This record gives sequence, C-alpha cells and structure tokens, in this order.
Amino acid sequence: RWGSNIFRDCLSNTPTDHAEIIFMQTVFNEQTHGASGECSITWYLSYSPCSDCVQAIFNFLKENPKVNLKIKFARYYMIKEPSTHQRLERLRSNGVSVLLMDDADREYCRRNFCE
Repeated sequence: RWGSNIFRDCLSNTPTDHAEIIFMQTVFNEQTHGASGECSITWYLSYSPCSDCVQAIFNFLKENPKVNLKIKFARYYMIKEPSTHQRLERLRSNGVSVLLMDDADREYCRRNFCE
C-alpha cells in the first residue's frame, strides 16, 4: 500500500529472477510511495523465499527503511534443509512478518489473484 493507493498484481518467476526480485527491482521503484517513503507491503508467495531472495530482501529493506513488509507463503521452499528455517527466522528477527498462509489467506489469494 502506497499512501491511500493499493497496488495489486501477480508476478511470476523468470528464467533469471524470482518474483520477489522483480518486485523489488522494478515494481517498487515504479510506484509512487510518497515523499516519506512509508508504505506497507504484503506478499503472497507460492513458496517461502530462497537464500538469494532473503539476502535481496535485507538489502531492499536497508535501502527502504520505512517499508513494512509482511510475507505470507503457501509452502516451504526446500523444507528439509535446516537453512530454510534459519532464513525465515533471520527475516523475523529483523522485523519482517513471515507466516505460512492459513485458509483465509488462501481464499483471499484465490478470489483476488486466480483466474
């Protein structure tokens, strides 16, 4: 949410970038998010962020300290890897809300993003 504006879109991975990277590099920079730079963003993701995306998220938040980010995902990326839970905990400990989607979140995504 940028001020009173709500940006709603569906992004897909490309052969070179995940949707999180595409959002941070293109969509966010193209939006008007006010002179103060304050905004709230909720991402609904199919999978939890990978290691590279987590690092990119940290860099993005460092460059945009007034962004409040909430990540809701449907499935864990590489759930059997111990680093998966460490990555998510690292995000949480740095102020990012990271949650597995519940039924209400899935229904919201179905109604708003699925054709």
